Amino acid sequence: MSSTERINMRAAVYYPPKDIRIEERPIPKIGAGELLLKVNACGVCGTDVLKVSRALPKAPVVLGHELVGEVVEMGAGLKKFKTGDRVVVAHHVPCGECHYCRHGNHSMCRHFKETNLDPGGFAEYLRVPAEHVQQTAFLVPPQLSDDEGLFTEPLSCCVRNVRRAPLLPGDFAVVVGMGSIGLMMVQLLKLIPTQVLALDLFEERLNLAKSLGADWTLRGDSPEIAELIREKTEGRKADIVVFTAGGARVFQNSFSWIRDGGALNLFASLSDKPVEVSLDALYHHEITVFSSYSPSPQDLVESHRLLSEGKVKVAPLITHHVPLEGLGESIQWIVEQKAMKVIVTPQAAKR
Repeated sequence: MSSTERINMRAAVYYPPKDIRIEERPIPKIGAGELLLKVNACGVCGTDVLKVSRALPKAPVVLGHELVGEVVEMGAGLKKFKTGDRVVVAHHVPCGECHYCRHGNHSMCRHFKETNLDPGGFAEYLRVPAEHVQQTAFLVPPQLSDDEGLFTEPLSCCVRNVRRAPLLPGDFAVVVGMGSIGLMMVQLLKLIPTQVLALDLFEERLNLAKSLGADWTLRGDSPEIAELIREKTEGRKADIVVFTAGGARVFQNSFSWIRDGGALNLFASLSDKPVEVSLDALYHHEITVFSSYSPSPQDLVESHRLLSEGKVKVAPLITHHVPLEGLGESIQWIVEQKAMKVIVTPQAAKR
């Protein structure tokens, strides 16, 4: 940026265990092959909420990784984008060559865990390192708003999860939790297509799930869940139960919902405490338990395609917009289930 332009920016900095402060920080300098983005919008992810609620970072940090920004400066040699482009970018890049990557466990790659954006999406400006520019940055097409475009990263997590699930067309899936992740998962499962039972404790979320393709909806504490599953599967029970929310009790209950040879899929941190399960049930019924954490670059490509083609609807999932000053409050809203998807708009922050 030229000397006549700003040299500082505002950022929401998380200080563990519970403090979020709005601070002035230098606008990042970029190098060859890098981008400087003006952040237009950044979604509050469940991972951000988890990090704050459990005080996981041990040092001050700028969170936020679901973002769309406008290119304001490009590093030497970069031809992939141009100034003024709207770009969506993900925060981690795997090496593609290590033992983890060769086994398809890209999110376990040590390089993946060490890479990041600078400083994070809850800031007015952001530096995109060169390897991110090449592998995890995409042009936002004109038919998508900034809000819709930033779902590329969270949707790609769901894409990877469904890709790894042992499902065939016509199978029966139960999705626990109709937050933004659960509602995207429902839509992806319907593309296979599977039959989907959506569970949640809030009627408005169940209604939204129905409008986005769920075949049946029930409250997550309903005594009718097991009976409905047996009825719709001719007694076989569900092929998979996907947990995007819940706790120890609902996980234990799910053993009565799952068929022999079925899968229990953890797509959320249900508890930081030990959960009692029957090892006999796992063994004798050949039940698989698997988790899925974060996407590969290929999953981001597929997510970007699905959003661009309108195959997955994300605008109905957005409930709130806040400036940087509203980040702390919005995290509390999500914890208390008063908000679904909150989007921070750094450029609208009060001065």
